[in-house]
Amino acid sequence: MHRKTYCFIIAVLLLLTMSGCGFKIRVVQDDYSLDNIEGDITCEYRVGKDAEWSETRVDTDVVFDKEMFLKLFHEENKYDVFDRKKHLKECELKITSNEEWQRINESEFNVKAVFAAGSRSVSIYRYDGKLYFFFLDIGSRDSKNEGAYYMELSEEMRSYWQTIIDAVEADIISSPQS
Repeated sequence: MHRKTYCFIIAVLLLLTMSGCGFKIRVVQDDYSLDNIEGDITCEYRVGKDAEWSETRVDTDVVFDKEMFLKLFHEENKYDVFDRKKHLKECELKITSNEEWQRINESEFNVKAVFAAGSRSVSIYRYDGKLYFFFLDIGSRDSKNEGAYYMELSEEMRSYWQTIIDAVEADIISSPQS
């Protein structure tokens, strides 16, 4: 009796495997890759708490560099989105208190590149004079690792993006929203 059951299970698994069903666990989504940006680009800047979702854009004359955007986009998305926990030791900043999280969240600077094939967005956060991108949030179920993790931008990216952030903030100050 057990032999028939085992044979049946093996036959079903073989059938599923041969038909291409079922055992592919990880699916890489297109949102996490971007080879090139073709054609015209509209660049939108948003600042402040939850900037990525804000409807308020900052108008500025800042020159947008496609290559630097792609570098930042790929730096943020080069880690496996399904298994980022294995890279926690590489993160330069861990936020554990609600006050710290509020402070870093209010410093968000979001850049959204809109182009013919769609749009992609990245956010940069300032904390204690350094620039970071968000990496991973681990909830209370993993108490030893609980917190929000961030990666620091490289020197090249930091110098470029700090110039953009400064220009956008100067435009905000010179033309306050009504």
